[in-house]
Amino acid sequence: MWNNCVTGATYSALVDWNQDGVVTGVGENVTPNILDGGRFTYGYGRDQARQLSPSAVGQAGFVLCNANRMYSPENQSSPLFGDLGPAREVTAEAIFQNVTYPLFTGRIDDFSVHADRADRTVDFTILDGMALLQDVTLSTAVYEGRRTGEIVNLILDEVGWSTTLRDVDYGASFTRFWWAEDTDAFSALQEVVRGEGPPAIAYVAPDGKFVFRDRHHRLQRIPSLISQALFASTRLNVCPPVTGAPMVTGSYFSYTPPFEYQHGWRDIVNVVQQSVDERRREPFFGSVWSTDDPFSILIGQTLEIKVSVGDPFKDAITPVLGIDFQTVGVGVVTATLSRTSGQSTIIRLTSIGGNATVLNLQLRARSISVSRVIQTSESDPNSITVHGKKNYPNTIPLVTANDVEAVSETILAHYSTRRPIIRMRIVACDPAHLVQIFSRTLSDRISVVNAELGMSSDFFIERLDFVVSKINPNTASMHAAVFGCERELQRPPNNPFTFDKVGAGFNDGAFDPIAANNPANIWIWNSQNRFDVNKLAT
Repeated sequence: MWNNCVTGATYSALVDWNQDGVVTGVGENVTPNILDGGRFTYGYGRDQARQLSPSAVGQAGFVLCNANRMYSPENQSSPLFGDLGPAREVTAEAIFQNVTYPLFTGRIDDFSVHADRADRTVDFTILDGMALLQDVTLSTAVYEGRRTGEIVNLILDEVGWSTTLRDVDYGASFTRFWWAEDTDAFSALQEVVRGEGPPAIAYVAPDGKFVFRDRHHRLQRIPSLISQALFASTRLNVCPPVTGAPMVTGSYFSYTPPFEYQHGWRDIVNVVQQSVDERRREPFFGSVWSTDDPFSILIGQTLEIKVSVGDPFKDAITPVLGIDFQTVGVGVVTATLSRTSGQSTIIRLTSIGGNATVLNLQLRARSISVSRVIQTSESDPNSITVHGKKNYPNTIPLVTANDVEAVSETILAHYSTRRPIIRMRIVACDPAHLVQIFSRTLSDRISVVNAELGMSSDFFIERLDFVVSKINPNTASMHAAVFGCERELQRPPNNPFTFDKVGAGFNDGAFDPIAANNPANIWIWNSQNRFDVNKLAT
């Protein structure tokens, strides 16, 4: 078995046990201690292989030999004593044909020590940077007129994510007001992705870089527009590329059993109904919070009062003595604000020159309240006739009513008919297959042929899971991947409505977002903006 695997790839797994940012210390290269017959597993992407599914936290894991009790936290003679803890950074990479391929970057989540003499091993679980976002609770100011990509950057700023480790699209959806209060950063990001609409996604790449792709990225990026590889089943257990396979012309890459296929029936959506809260900033200042409870402040003391309100606010006024609060006592009380917008702020009161008692207190600001609720409803009558009514189960949060309608139309365009899902396994049986395993990533377009199903279609990669067996550098390693993919949107005849074009005008041309969103034909300012040739698209 191992003789069929590719040789020449060098793998490494490193753990920064002492958290000094350098992985050259004792025991920090754990590659030799990954057991023979053991595995290094890792994966990232959506929690299911379809573009309507939310992002999942990337995970990795390995088993280390603990015969010398190096990884036993209670062993004081271990060179790692005191450093065996969670949140230690883990990096894994491979070098093949003089190219370095990052495999996974994350932090230790937990580990289990097996202390039996017959089983001296330690199981480690590693999570990527998305997990860190789950532990950060946000409380932000209010931001106006931002696109989804800008909001993603605001969230990353709040959690201290390095600006050099970001690849963030600008975003297609627009929000009138955005703020976050008492929600974790991961949930806030998921809301942004839902507001952007499919196939938008946020994830952490193998090199540790945070990636956000908007709903237009597959219309613009070459790896999504052009198939990056052709995959088909092997013949006679021979590793391709070969020629002459059924339904395949030219060279191709092979996949191995099991090949899983889901029809896509349960994912059909043909009705999208949403309630959109339209907010406005009140033109006048008013009291957004007040209290009549007295409290005392000692001389020189600063008292912090957290103010939380139902609706967010902007332009808060620092409380003024005699207007916003009254005092008794010899001390003079001054006030400051931690911020002037948000759903909460902190009022800091300081007494100078003596003790004082504050009798009451209020905060004046301009409230951002719901002025009206807009109901949107989009449906596909043909799909309802064929499949029955199938409602979109989620909300499209944060964005304006116009963007909600655009996202709704996108969802119907993509899911009013079935979208099959596959999971296929690729094994590094030769250098070309290994490079494919190293190179493929989310949203890559690939072509898949399965003669058993009579299927020949393009798919988008929505999830990737990997296994590296025998990672020890002294033995050959087997590297395998499972690509979770969803079939590309099947385009109807391309005849969108076009002014002054015979056969594409009224009664002939269709207002069809699928046809109109052909990247080669859509209208783009200063590029392809020709009347009667290029089309308006969403």
